[in-house]
Amino acid sequence: QRAKSTIEKGRTVLTTLQSLKAVRNGGQACREALREVNDSIEEAANVALLGPNGKAICSAQDLPPDFSAQNEQWFERARRGRAFVVSPLTVGPFSNEPVLNLATPAWGLGERGVLALSIRIRAIDRGGGRGSATEISLADQTGEILTGTRAGGPKFIPASWIKRAESESGYVGFTKRPDGSRGNI
Repeated sequence: QRAKSTIEKGRTVLTTLQSLKAVRNGGQACREALREVNDSIEEAANVALLGPNGKAICSAQDLPPDFSAQNEQWFERARRGRAFVVSPLTVGPFSNEPVLNLATPAWGLGERGVLALSIRIRAIDRGGGRGSATEISLADQTGEILTGTRAGGPKFIPASWIKRAESESGYVGFTKRPDGSRGNI
């Protein structure tokens, strides 16, 4: 539930940022607006306005000089007009930790680009005091788990989850864990 809530909050933040003249005009005012937002969201690793080439027009955090999201599928989907995109799990260029990128099309310096908000996975999965930690698994398209961080975890992801994940950006599936708690596999 926390992940879903964080993603919805991110969507709202990106929608609000799209409408700010300070953000669309780039420069120091853009950077300050993005820093303010970044500092106010506990789960945020970074907020950036990216140009059509995937390079930062402005960013709350300093990105590596060679950074470009141009070849990232989530960036291309958002740049081409998808209203809201959630990336697969990736490693953030600033935070160097697992993140989800939330993205939406946006105008910056008169060009169509992308507003992106990187969310730290560890900030989402606090486990409600149960001592759980983020569990990451890599599965093939049939749902077979190829590698995972939890020993003794499931061997397959339900086929229905894969179909929904392919058709619904940002879909998160939940199940009952062996200890009886509800969570994602």
